[in-house]
Amino acid sequence: MGNSPIQTGTTAEYDSAELDVAPRRNEKVATWGAGPGGAVSAGHGGNTSDPRDAPREPLRSYSDGGATRNDDEETYDEYYTSTNRDDQYIDDGKNNKRRRGKKLQLLVDVLNQAAVAKQSLSQFEYDELHNEVNHENEGKHDDEIEAGLATALCRLLEAVLIMPNTDKEVAKICVDLELVYRCSDPSRDESFEAIGLELVHLILQVLDRCVDGTFKREPEFILKRVIKVFGYFALLKSARVPMANNTGMLDGLVKVVNTDISSMARVDAIWTISNLAFTDANRVKMAAHPGLVGALIGASARGHTETRNEAAAALMNLAAASQNHDKLVYHVGYLSALRNLLASG
Repeated sequence: MGNSPIQTGTTAEYDSAELDVAPRRNEKVATWGAGPGGAVSAGHGGNTSDPRDAPREPLRSYSDGGATRNDDEETYDEYYTSTNRDDQYIDDGKNNKRRRGKKLQLLVDVLNQAAVAKQSLSQFEYDELHNEVNHENEGKHDDEIEAGLATALCRLLEAVLIMPNTDKEVAKICVDLELVYRCSDPSRDESFEAIGLELVHLILQVLDRCVDGTFKREPEFILKRVIKVFGYFALLKSARVPMANNTGMLDGLVKVVNTDISSMARVDAIWTISNLAFTDANRVKMAAHPGLVGALIGASARGHTETRNEAAAALMNLAAASQNHDKLVYHVGYLSALRNLLASG
């Protein structure tokens, strides 16, 4: 058993399949090979705006017959009503950036006012917000972070969560948060430093309501969005230790791995665990967290190909700590899972 970890790195008429697929537009099947320091890495072809493509983080291919896009074919046409695609965006330099800066500030003001007043946004306001963030331009997402849009969305989510029957509003906010966090690592790091732990706390409330059945309207749709935000944060070296120190965070990830609400959310939850376990300081506490190793073992046995690959990466990252060896070897099902994973390639 080695000690080297695996680093696991539109129309406003909303179509969830389109938003999921677009950032991975040039993705190719990952090819396994030895990375720096003995870590296992995988290569992707082409550039993509999905922050999870850096540098391996881990296998995200949907071309192996495992996870398919059939789960995402729902069209949420009642959510948004107007259009603003990134490929329609023409950058005319400083004037355009200045105009967009003013619009972003206006949106931030609207969100903050709604949060203070404990009110939701109007349909028109949600449309304007979604139109502005629904694109694949990392630099524009950086501008959104700088303008305070993620912070304002966090404040609005906090307000909306205390209102009754707001499944639809929570879904919209989570969609737009996930889009904004497709920014660059430095911008995401800055935002996490400002509001990360607060936002994690709110997202855990959303996660619990999806899993326990409180959200009756599209819990799968909401769950997929919030788990992606966790995944984006887990790419940040500065965020991994505080996230793993949050027992509620680990509890939430275990719940998603064990739930059958969304196979895609399960894969992303395991992927997040694997990234958190890439940090030396996290491995022992994570392996000792109630239910975490068992959830990974269970996923490795019953999941499709991608789930098994992600579970293998997470288990191997945990096993990179020598203090975990006895704990893992004597854990019920671990050796059997290891044999099955090795046999399946």
